[in-house]
Formats: sequence, structure tokens, C-alpha cells
Amino acid sequence: MSIAPHGRRWRLMGTLAAALTMNAAAAQQAPGHQASPGFRWPETLADIQAADKLPSAPLEAFLDGLRPIGVPPLQIDEFRFAPMGDAGICLAAAVGDSAMKRYFNVAVVCPSPQTGTFQMTVLQSYTSHFLGAEIMDLDGDGTFEIVTRELAGGYRGTRTLPMYWYSVYRVKGSVPRDVSASYKRFYDECLLPWLDFFSRLLGPTDSAPSAVATEVRAEAQFLRARYERRIMGKPKAGFEDAVRWSNSDNAQLQLLAVWTFGDIATPEAVAELRKLEKATDYAVSQDASYILNKTEPRR
Repeated sequence: MSIAPHGRRWRLMGTLAAALTMNAAAAQQAPGHQASPGFRWPETLADIQAADKLPSAPLEAFLDGLRPIGVPPLQIDEFRFAPMGDAGICLAAAVGDSAMKRYFNVAVVCPSPQTGTFQMTVLQSYTSHFLGAEIMDLDGDGTFEIVTRELAGGYRGTRTLPMYWYSVYRVKGSVPRDVSASYKRFYDECLLPWLDFFSRLLGPTDSAPSAVATEVRAEAQFLRARYERRIMGKPKAGFEDAVRWSNSDNAQLQLLAVWTFGDIATPEAVAELRKLEKATDYAVSQDASYILNKTEPRR
């Protein structure tokens, strides 16, 4: 099982998020288990209507039988069944800590016809959830994709900015795979207009910006560069911005630099990460070290 993190400040939110967090752009996958649902798994579109009205208890018991050892029980906030890829009908459920009302993940469970087992994948996706807008048939072929979102600058309490990166997953072999690069139109219609809105809101860049305006502008640049790298195929996009952020005395900008260098992952980016590993801010230093340990496991 896997999950996508976005920096220590987000990874510390909620016991489930902390337990499952691993590598950005990855998804936690549990091995196929022999757990059987205590309800009739839908096999047709007509069956979905009844399945979507099931109480949460049998679904949570089923997920409990699929989760790996050491992962806390998955409590469901919202769920729905939908046809997804070659697996047929799958379950998608927003899961997390019901006591804290924090549901940072979407669990996707698909049957594996070849083995007779079920495969559970947990995708990190920022709360609050409305699965009707996260499970969508983006290309009108009758198969639904899963759209997750992560905060550009991580969770920062009341200072959290509502700026998100979206990832598009499509089920293949009973497992959601990141196919974001195949959905350029989705980003052109959903992400770029939002970034343009923030740019207009902030106004010209020649005036002395406030700290908040500086962070908003930087997060918009961070997202646009990620779009250039992941959707437009420009792997080094954003490098110069990240170098500038890394030299800032603003820890939030330094974190954006860390995440950008980690995404680029060239030798030059790794060298910049080594510098940021020595940053005085704990979150910056720890995130840089975390990414370096992934890219240089034997260092």
C-alpha cells in the first residue's frame, strides 16, 4: 500500500496520513488478500445503485481485512462504486480518522479476476471530499478515472492556501496508475485558469508584495512549473525559481524549493537539496533529507 506525501507539515496531520505517507506521486498498494466482502459485490451498473446505499460498517470491516499490518483501521466518510478500467466495478472510499474529521485518503478496492482476490490502493487526497467530483469519466468512454488533489504548499492551519495539484489515476491490472500526462485538457481547463485568477488577483509584480502575496505567487509558480514538467514534458521546468526560493529567508519558499528539486531529481537538483539539508528550519532540513534518502539510499 502506498501514499503520496507533500512535505512534513502535511504528513503529520492525522494518524492515518502519518502511518501511510511515503513517496510523492506513488500510491500505497497492499498485496492481494483473500478477504471476502460481507456484502454482494456489484457486477452491473444496476447493482451499483443498491451498493451505493450500503451502510459503512460492512465496508469498513472489508477494508480492515485488506489493510497491511501496522496500518490503523480505515474509517469511511463517503464512498461510491464505479466501473474503473479493466478491473470492472471498483470501490472508492474517502478514509481517515473519524474522531478528528480528517479524511486525507481515498481507498480504491478492485477485484482481480485472475486471482479471485481484491487489491486495495490508498491514494492521498486532501480533505474535504466529494467523490462525485473526484471519480469522473474524463474522456466519456464509460470508464471512470480518479482525481486526487494535494495542497501546493502543504497544510498550514489558518494560513493554508487553497491551491492544489491534481493527479489523474486510471485502474489497470486492478491498481490505479498515474496517467496525468494523458489528460492535458483537464489541466488546461481546471488548473491553469485558477492560476491565472490568482495572478490577476495579486496584480503587478513591481510593487512591494506582502509575505502572503509572495507565498501565493510562489505557489502559483510552483504549480505551473509542475504542470510544465509532468504534463508538458519539460523535466527541468521551475529549476531557476527553486534556486531563488532556496536562498530566501522564508521557510515556506524553501519548502517549495525542496519539493521542486525532488521532482526534478537531476544531479544539479540533488546538489541543491544537499544545501537545503543544512537549512536552519527543521521542516526544510528534514524534507530535504527525506528526499535525498530516497534518491541516494546508500549515501
